[in-house]
Amino acid sequence: MPTLSINGVTLETSSGSSIFECAESVGVRVPTSCLKNGKCRECMVEVEQGMDALSPRTEEERHLAGTFRLSCRARVVSQSPADTIRCRTLRRGHLQIAEDGTSAGRLPQPDPAVTRLGEQVLIDGEPVGEDVPRSSRLRRSANDHGARYGSEWYQPA
Repeated sequence: MPTLSINGVTLETSSGSSIFECAESVGVRVPTSCLKNGKCRECMVEVEQGMDALSPRTEEERHLAGTFRLSCRARVVSQSPADTIRCRTLRRGHLQIAEDGTSAGRLPQPDPAVTRLGEQVLIDGEPVGEDVPRSSRLRRSANDHGARYGSEWYQPA
């Protein structure tokens, strides 16, 4: 029986088992949202050793190159106990922007156009909604339209 190591956890596996099934059997979490049907592409792993002990790429894996495989599609085909397959999951986590290999820390939040002040909704700092008198909303809307599209048709009062 070949040996499979995923994320540093090693087990003996049998021919026909998928990498995903092997990972599940030892408690290694592999992300998926398609229930192992090869459609979501979330279960991608990088095979560091033993690619020749795995099944050929399937149609669902045609977009992958190099050492990347879908763990739900890649099956062990070797029966030799001398074969070792070593792979790791590609984990999604907290994304950070790094410069020169160092963490950039907490990134500033963008200034949104739509904000709240208590129960009041603001667009670019101006109140909108039922609390604002209708005439004020119409005038502001017309002014915004004229400023954006030319004011030949509308002259504010």
